[in-house]
Amino acid sequence: MVSILTHRLRNQHLVGPRLPTPAAVVAWLGAVQSQDPVGARWAVAQRTRTPSEAAVRAALDAGTIVRTHVLRPTWHFVMAEDLRWMLELTAPRIRNAAAAYYRQAGLTAKVFAACHAVIARSLEAGRHLTRRDIGAALARAGRPIAGQALGHVLMQAELDGLICSGASQGLQATYALVGEWVASPRSLTRDEALAALAERYFRSHGPALVADFAWWSGLTARDAKAAVAMVTPALEQRVVDGRAYWHRGDTAGRPAASGHLLPNFDEYTVAYRDRTLLWPSARPSMDALGNVVSLNGRLAGFWSRTIGAGRMTVDIAPERELTAAEWRRVEGEARRFAEYLDPRPELRLLERGRPRRS
Repeated sequence: MVSILTHRLRNQHLVGPRLPTPAAVVAWLGAVQSQDPVGARWAVAQRTRTPSEAAVRAALDAGTIVRTHVLRPTWHFVMAEDLRWMLELTAPRIRNAAAAYYRQAGLTAKVFAACHAVIARSLEAGRHLTRRDIGAALARAGRPIAGQALGHVLMQAELDGLICSGASQGLQATYALVGEWVASPRSLTRDEALAALAERYFRSHGPALVADFAWWSGLTARDAKAAVAMVTPALEQRVVDGRAYWHRGDTAGRPAASGHLLPNFDEYTVAYRDRTLLWPSARPSMDALGNVVSLNGRLAGFWSRTIGAGRMTVDIAPERELTAAEWRRVEGEARRFAEYLDPRPELRLLERGRPRRS
């Protein structure tokens, strides 16, 4: 079981040869869950050779990577060129999942159509607007929608391929028209899209179960099985405890000892329905989805960070006694995280509130 995790670390480029750019990371993983943009930027950056928050922001501001609702009903970073076919494949399931919330908010097809028309006019000619700006435009047009209902309207516009993330305005996220912002989107048939999504998942997240792929993609179990069947010639299977794990490429050897400060909803933790392998002992599945400390592929505790006045405090809450070598790996990752930030803060490492080093 441990070997499965160490191979996942390598296939996700958390160990071994890291990737050259944020775009290369997102293209390799297929999609990166990003409802927490701060954590998601670190998830992408730590898989690159030289982690840089500025580099991730630049790729988003250039429209090379976009943030939108796709796959499961939450935000993801995806390559702009992949946006069209991923939406066509997965948006119908998300719409169905959101239908009850739409009804509760009084959002009908007629309301969505009217709102989409206002949003399109507001963003045309290359304008990028914040959520607040779009809410104000809707109010001026006689469609006053705010709060959760506005979030639903914007998500539906994303699912319909009308809008996606635009260039940021300082620290504020914006929306842009997909038709103006996304250059050369790829179009695939449904079968081609199913095969492409399965191939991306198992090359970057394997070894994994078909049920893991169904969870990550948001596809039905039937579609997930069909997708895997399409790419079976390119995959290898490992049966462990009677369960079939699929992957692409060689999984011989073991990666070197490793340590990571993984952000909440990192692909290493969130991308699998079965998360029982992650902890040494039984834990609730949701425990894996916070900011977690990973040592040699297993989760060994939690971490948090506080930034202020040019100093960052990283607080480590281990679930067990860590060896001196493990603490050195944790400290190295904390320093790597500090170096990733722009500007770079002074680091203070704590263990449950006790200074490790100033």
